[in-house]
Amino acid sequence: MQKYWKHKPFSLALLLALCAALAIYFQVYRTTDVLYTHFFYITIICAGLWYYKKAIFVAFYNDVVIPWIYVRTGKGWGGSN
Repeated sequence: MQKYWKHKPFSLALLLALCAALAIYFQVYRTTDVLYTHFFYITIICAGLWYYKKAIFVAFYNDVVIPWIYVRTGKGWGGSN
């Protein structure tokens, strides 16, 4: 069980990077935010199962990244602009 522990931070960082990349892709090229936001739940669930109360930092990261992407792409909420 201990040998799997060292892969968890890397897996979580990879999931967070993948979610941010998906957010940028869907916001810039697809101009939609209906489906990809559910991928962020996977990171929160994994962090909650692996790190318990420290998962709040992952949720905070998600709460910062999604609005930042909306503001930086200039597409507005829901891609309506």
